[in-house]
Amino acid sequence: MDELRNRAVCYDIIGVTENWGNNEIYDAELQIPGYHMFRVDRRTTTRGGGVILYVSESIDAVQLDLFDTIEFSDCVFCMLSLSGSKLIVGVCYRSLTSTTENEEALITLFNTVTKYVEKQDCVIMGDFNLPNVDFESFTVQGNQISTDTTFNK
Repeated sequence: MDELRNRAVCYDIIGVTENWGNNEIYDAELQIPGYHMFRVDRRTTTRGGGVILYVSESIDAVQLDLFDTIEFSDCVFCMLSLSGSKLIVGVCYRSLTSTTENEEALITLFNTVTKYVEKQDCVIMGDFNLPNVDFESFTVQGNQISTDTTFNK
């Protein structure tokens, strides 16, 4: 955390995945001075999971609960107000051992976000553990019915 706090001064928005958060870790342990913290702890006791979105206190930020009804396990979204315009920012974590139900929930989440942000800008960051997706060229290597292919659509 000390290293993250030291490096944070250069950024307005920071997304963290696999923070391994749980109810035994207090907000104060993860807080970065000068930042709003939006935290979603992992829902399981297995290794990994949990996300945090840090937003500079100089930016108006409100957590969006619009996506809370979707059962994707590790994500948080916020609406940011920047110089009169709005930006939706989200951070997600998809485990390498993600279940079929979680995969379907992730696709539902992205479809919902797409419909919601029709007239707004949106940034979604995170660790999706999709090694066959080339995010620079938007191409997929391998099986056409893989999770990687579905995600890339």
